[in-house]
Amino acid sequence: AENEDTVVRILAGDIVTSDLALGGLGQIENNAHITGKISAYWFNGVPNLRSFVNNGEVNGVSGNIQDFTNNGVIHPGIHGAAVSLQWENGIVGFQNNGMIDGDGRALGVSLWSMHNTDVSFSNTGLIEDGSFVYIVPHGEGTIVNVVNNGTLRQAAENGSALNVVQSYDWWSGGYGGSSLNLENSGLIEA
Repeated sequence: AENEDTVVRILAGDIVTSDLALGGLGQIENNAHITGKISAYWFNGVPNLRSFVNNGEVNGVSGNIQDFTNNGVIHPGIHGAAVSLQWENGIVGFQNNGMIDGDGRALGVSLWSMHNTDVSFSNTGLIEDGSFVYIVPHGEGTIVNVVNNGTLRQAAENGSALNVVQSYDWWSGGYGGSSLNLENSGLIEA
């Protein structure tokens, strides 16, 4: 997705069994059933992906995606969480309206945020096997908004359905004064 106004749609008549590597300044929408994983990392000069929307079924999504929306079903890949995203420098968002399932062997969602000014985590669907949000703040004023109108569930013993952790920022020498807003009208269960 080369330009910001570019929208690429992934469609397939049959199940896609290979992995897909995505990137670009635009938006990519998956409408296929993919048994491989989707990754979005900087490679060969292709920038990190600005926006990804999953309307299909995928076995794992990982990488640098600035704006992520799931309306479909995501299971874990071979390694790691079903959804594992890393963000750096900017305003970033995660929205789940579908189902994300760690299948009892991996985290449902793992989000790592480095030096972002505004981080949004929103769930109106179902996330099984826990969510982990790790934040290294961007100086004073980093705002983290967590809104749950769906279900966040962790069935594992000694597990938690939602973790939000702020780390020490070694570059600026402090915790940076982040604020966390949590709104829950759904179910958070462990």
